[in-house]
Amino acid sequence: MNCCFCSSGQANAKADAVLKGARLILTTSQNVTSMVPIPGIGPITTILIALIDKLTEMRSNQQGFEAVSREISQLVNTVDRAGERVMSEVTGMPTSDPRRLALVDGLQGSSKLQDRVNRLYTTLAEQKTRADKLYQGTCWLRWFYSTRDAAILTEIRQGIANAREYFKLECQVAIEASIEDVLETLGRIEVTVNAIKVDVTKENAINAVDRDERILEALPHADASYRAAVNAMKNSFIQGTRAELFDAMDEWIEGRNRASAGKAICILTGGAGTGKSTIASEFARRCDDAGDYGASFFFVRGVADLDSTRLVFPTIAYQLAHSQAAVRPHIVTAAREHLKRGKNQQMKYEAPNLLHRPVHDLDPRHPRMFLVVDAVDECSEEARTLVPEMLDLLLASVREARFPLRIFLTTRPNSLVEDKLRNSQWSQLVHKISLHDLSPESVERDIAIFVRDKISKLPAGEALLRDQPEVAHRLAHRAGGLFIYAKTAMDFLHDYPDFVEDRLDDLLSDGSSQFSAALQPLDDLYLTVLEIAFPSKDLSQSPRLRRPVEATLGSLAVLRNPLSPRVLESLIGVARKDICSVLNRLRSVVLYDNEKPDEQFRPMHATFPQFLVDPNRCMSPSYRVDTKRQHARLAKGCFQALLTLEQNVCQLPDPAVNKAAIPDLTRRLERHVPEHVRYACVHWTMHLGEACELATRHVGNECYCKDMLEALTLFVRTKLRNWIETMGYMGRLDMVVKGLDIARDYLTFSPQFEDLDTLLADSRQLVADHYWEIEECPHEVHQASSMPGGFLPTLNLGRSSRRLTKNEKRIELKLDY
Repeated sequence: MNCCFCSSGQANAKADAVLKGARLILTTSQNVTSMVPIPGIGPITTILIALIDKLTEMRSNQQGFEAVSREISQLVNTVDRAGERVMSEVTGMPTSDPRRLALVDGLQGSSKLQDRVNRLYTTLAEQKTRADKLYQGTCWLRWFYSTRDAAILTEIRQGIANAREYFKLECQVAIEASIEDVLETLGRIEVTVNAIKVDVTKENAINAVDRDERILEALPHADASYRAAVNAMKNSFIQGTRAELFDAMDEWIEGRNRASAGKAICILTGGAGTGKSTIASEFARRCDDAGDYGASFFFVRGVADLDSTRLVFPTIAYQLAHSQAAVRPHIVTAAREHLKRGKNQQMKYEAPNLLHRPVHDLDPRHPRMFLVVDAVDECSEEARTLVPEMLDLLLASVREARFPLRIFLTTRPNSLVEDKLRNSQWSQLVHKISLHDLSPESVERDIAIFVRDKISKLPAGEALLRDQPEVAHRLAHRAGGLFIYAKTAMDFLHDYPDFVEDRLDDLLSDGSSQFSAALQPLDDLYLTVLEIAFPSKDLSQSPRLRRPVEATLGSLAVLRNPLSPRVLESLIGVARKDICSVLNRLRSVVLYDNEKPDEQFRPMHATFPQFLVDPNRCMSPSYRVDTKRQHARLAKGCFQALLTLEQNVCQLPDPAVNKAAIPDLTRRLERHVPEHVRYACVHWTMHLGEACELATRHVGNECYCKDMLEALTLFVRTKLRNWIETMGYMGRLDMVVKGLDIARDYLTFSPQFEDLDTLLADSRQLVADHYWEIEECPHEVHQASSMPGGFLPTLNLGRSSRRLTKNEKRIELKLDY
């Protein structure tokens, strides 16, 4: 019998190849088995290799051997695919990824998976034990054991098949479950971690915001914005008003005309009580609504921190950081460094650190931004040095910014502010708007809207406006452009809601005592202006200052017509430069152009001279005007001016020609009769009639009535007829008779002036009798016989020459000067 079992060629080549392939897979994977995080996978690989090697050594049963080879190969492939699946999940994550470590730990630490792999190993070890029983002796005896070996191989094949099935149903399922559990846990952890990260990010952001806010709060700052409670009264803008003004401001913002094009700074000027702060508040609000509001600082005199430059730049920086998100980080960084050197620093350090650098660092593409500074004139702490410095530093921010930064300032007419802006490096960047340049009609219309709005809120307001539709315009006209007057009047009405019509009559009548009492806010304003311009302490200590102030205030109170400083100088004997200096400080309440000193000046509102002369309103004697003394002073100045009059005052070639035949009469009067003399011609009688009476005994400051009387005497005795002639040429002959009566009345019951009374009476009679002749040819007044008083009393004067009693004078003389 041929010994086919001992011949290697008789071995099943296919089965052998299968086992070799399986062994190759196992030995190859054995190098990375330690990396596969399946507990016990290494021993599984080792026992399979050992089993394959044992089977390869014997081939006593070809059929059984092939079947076992197939089962082992399938098991190896199953195990290998499971390992690849796990490694795919593991290697799919970065080496340093905590999730990878967690997956490996999760698989290796799975007790359920460990138990299943251990049971698999036990099954494979049993098969290895069976394989060890296979015959391994000489070839010729293998046939003897072939039947037994076939049974063993059958058992091994069945054991391997069971192991493969077990691995698929138990181990592989456990592996997948473990992976899913770990990945699900990792997912939850990742969600939690991400949520924590978000929370941490938010917390960090909150902490950063809190940290930044603490830095900003460390800046010393004032509650000075347009929204501050202290500025509530300024936030009373009535929509529909100030249209002309806001059109002008829009032109500046947009640069629509040559006057404002390219000018980053706008200064709004206006007198006290004209509504500048309300305008500034409304402008800031509009900027805020439009998103281009940066910051605002409203100076308030007498309020701590708001009447000083001390907190201006830290406050502006603080507000900018809260209103403009883009500039906030720059300001926070700047503030952090700035505060290292101290909280309260000088402006020359605050402005560059807290304003200039942050706006410079801002993106040039940033939209325009506005800074609003109101009532610069109300900055009173060391104003003469600190205000110009503040303006220089504030305006420098415009040049530091690479984006369009705009600054809006308001102030009363104030030489300190105006000189800085006019004469400094900033003049080319400044656009000026004056409330006094607005048309009076538009201002009166705005005040009428304001008045109508306030009246309509009264219980009977709507009915009142229906019954008296003109009342708003009447009150607006009386306001004379002062919003504060209109506001005071409306407060007066609201204080008496049940007596509106009665209070309205008080408002529209002259000299109402009740409304005079209600003018307290306006009086406080006037007194504040005067105290700022001329501190009472300075006036009491400096006669050199007191004299021009007293003279100018007195003139403002009693002058009948507006005059220029040059003309007033000629009447009161105070140097024009001193008058101009006083007026320049009073431009909050006086209309006066300091760039045109030859233009006339006048009170901004009639309530100012009324305030100056009323002891119940002007409580400070430093500013109160004694009208009788001031009239005496002006009367004296008038008489001195009249002493310059000469016969043929117009220097006519033929003075006997009728007035109507003189074509250039007006020009001749302007040339030969100076303005102060023309004023004296018309108004000396009024000033004399209001001056101190002859028997007055004065206390305190010296009066001018004695000097006035001497000048009056000289005038009556030497220049009376020249005055009458001049009045004729001026077309004011109608005032002569009444004026002469005032002079006679002033001298009543003074025997030492009897000759003056006679001269005055004679002149009165002559003018009364020959009025039309003198009116046609004023020079006719000189045709009477010469005498010291100007007239020979040859006429029958009758009753016209007698002195009138004071009661008769009150009836006859109702002059409107």
